[in-house]
Amino acid sequence: MIVITTRTGAMTGFPLSRHDIRIALHSMLSCLGLSGAHVEVILTDDGESAQLNREFLGCYGPTNILSFPAAGPVAAPRQEPDSPPACRKDSSHAEDDTDLGVLALSTGAVHRESFLYGQPPHRHALRLLAHGLLHLAGYDHGPQMDDMTETLMQCATGKAAADTVVTGF
Repeated sequence: MIVITTRTGAMTGFPLSRHDIRIALHSMLSCLGLSGAHVEVILTDDGESAQLNREFLGCYGPTNILSFPAAGPVAAPRQEPDSPPACRKDSSHAEDDTDLGVLALSTGAVHRESFLYGQPPHRHALRLLAHGLLHLAGYDHGPQMDDMTETLMQCATGKAAADTVVTGF
């Protein structure tokens, strides 16, 4: 189950609807073998992002996305450090009701960074959601997470294109 909470004004000009976010996250979770997992997404503004960043990470200022795992890592264990990321539907976590945790996405950061990186805002928003979701699934920064982020982007945009729900990818 995916729960999306929006703070006042956070959706103003945001490039994805709540439905778009649900479709994309369902596709990403399926790709991870976590189809039945619970994820909460909070769409927030820079002020709340800065407050959460300071309170939980001790950093000042807003950030793009924060991940608050509900429990320990749930991603499929990796046999070797150089092995490709796990992305399969037969994962032992498939179709369960695992509570992965909460993602807090700053909509202001999506707009700023998409301009900075020259990406369409809807693609950058999806990339940040994929990044945050991977943290909830137990991935740490590095080449494997980068590769998996691209894989999840393909899962999300392919699913959205097939359903003709989210356009512009």
